[in-house]
Amino acid sequence: MMQFQVRSLAAVLLRRLYTSTFEEFWPLLPAEAQASVKQEMLACIQQEENPGVRRKMCDCTAELARNMIGEV
Repeated sequence: MMQFQVRSLAAVLLRRLYTSTFEEFWPLLPAEAQASVKQEMLACIQQEENPGVRRKMCDCTAELARNMIGEV
C-alpha cells in the first residue's frame, strides 16, 4: 500500500473511533495525552501534501472537535 493510502485509511479509522467510542476512551486519557493528540492532528493537517488525505484528516479533526463541544 502506498504511504498516502495508509495515512488516508488511518484518518478514516480514527474518525470512526471518534464517532463510535469517543466517550469510552477520551476521558480516560491524561490531559497531556489529549493535548498531544490535538496538537499532532493539527500539525499533520498542515504538513500533509495530498489533498484527499488532508480532507480526511480535516474530517477526523472536525469529529474530535464535535465531540469536545461543551468541554472546557
